[in-house]
Amino acid sequence: MSYEVDLVVVWRKLITELPLKSMEFVVSVMRSIWLRRNGWIFERKFTSPESVLQQARANLNEFQQAQQNGIERIKPTAVERRMVRWEAPKEGFVKVNWDAAFKANQRKMGAGVVVRDEEGNVQVSLCLPKDCIQSTVIAEATALWRALCLCAKLNIQKVVLEGDSLEVIKAVNDREECLEWHGQIIEDIKGIICTHPN
Repeated sequence: MSYEVDLVVVWRKLITELPLKSMEFVVSVMRSIWLRRNGWIFERKFTSPESVLQQARANLNEFQQAQQNGIERIKPTAVERRMVRWEAPKEGFVKVNWDAAFKANQRKMGAGVVVRDEEGNVQVSLCLPKDCIQSTVIAEATALWRALCLCAKLNIQKVVLEGDSLEVIKAVNDREECLEWHGQIIEDIKGIICTHPN
């Protein structure tokens, strides 16, 4: 039995059923969980679940006091929201989604790769922490390079790649040699694509 549920579905249910004060606590807990995850990935710092809840409560108290004292008033603004949905690849293909996060002050990155078939079933995934990274574009290029290495190693054929770094995508599609700081990674990516054209 699987208990996995899409976070968007859970979120919609929460915002329709919970009162505002409860939603504030949910958001605070979610943020603390995310920070715990980042602390583990980037700093190998373990935080107990009890500490996560304590931090969430402390952050929520601080937020609520700021609201009462008028220290920080946030005016609601009109925000255009659009749903971004995963689109399946053509029949017989797999889609490889890749992304990276970069922590500039620590020169660290984390990357994620997910390979799904045409029905959306996860075939393989990986995450990659890495130190001594100089920029966001190097982090994104490293994530794409790792995604391609994974596909080559597992002999995954008929691949559709999807990432959100326009700079990396343009550099990879450019026939000219990339002479930027991240050029070596870009040229390695081009090399993998040339030797594995599918």
